[in-house]
Amino acid sequence: MGNLGGGEILVILLLGLLVLGPERLPGAVRQAGKALRQVRKVTVGFQEELRSAVEDPIVEAKARL
Repeated sequence: MGNLGGGEILVILLLGLLVLGPERLPGAVRQAGKALRQVRKVTVGFQEELRSAVEDPIVEAKARL
């Protein structure tokens, strides 16, 4: 998702404008932004849980030595 250039974003916006029309496009972009924020939030939470699940046993094992 981070590999989109300006040209690709412009094409996506133009397609959205053609499909949704000028009235519905801003609302659709807002909803897409909200969904993307939620996905990022869940991803960060999952990464933190995974990191703590991996690091905690290692720290405990080192403390016992």
